[in-house]
Amino acid sequence: MGNWGHVVDTRGTTRHTYDKVVAIARVGIVQLERRSLVVQVAAIAAGIAIPIVAIASLLGYGFPLWSDPGPRGAVAVKVSGGNTVIVLKACGASPRVTSVYVDSARDVHEVVWRIESASGSDRDSYVIGETPAGFEQVIPLATALSTGVRYYLNASQPGDRPLGLPGVVFDPGELRGDRWIVSRGRTLTDAELASFDPC
Repeated sequence: MGNWGHVVDTRGTTRHTYDKVVAIARVGIVQLERRSLVVQVAAIAAGIAIPIVAIASLLGYGFPLWSDPGPRGAVAVKVSGGNTVIVLKACGASPRVTSVYVDSARDVHEVVWRIESASGSDRDSYVIGETPAGFEQVIPLATALSTGVRYYLNASQPGDRPLGLPGVVFDPGELRGDRWIVSRGRTLTDAELASFDPC
């Protein structure tokens, strides 16, 4: 009987130890699951935030990308005499513009209008739909820009100026004759734009 009682005690102790190990294991699993959830949430947040910051920077909203200073200069647009007028404020001795273009803001692959200069131009003002001297119209403006639709306007420079210009997103219905819509969400009067130094 003594031996049998000893066996029972041993089994009870063993069972208690087993239950304790299982409980500890369960706590460990829960902690791991919680940590895993935190890691997953952090990864998802980072995965969402990084593309948003990158796209915003490309569209000219002024979010810094790491230590890269990003595009310099400014692009401005307004209406004047029934035309949609563009002014470029490029940094450097001269703009050396190789193309001016309007894309759909929803799809950058949908080009609405584009002109190009093989040699690069020092012009700093343009009219959407028109082809100034020294440029070739690559994609003509098929129809007038639509009110209620957002467009992305920008110009490109030679490869030795990799930072380029910060473009501007606009809705033709928002354009006014007395104020310019400028890169990074600014609006400026004629006098303010004339003295504005984005460099």
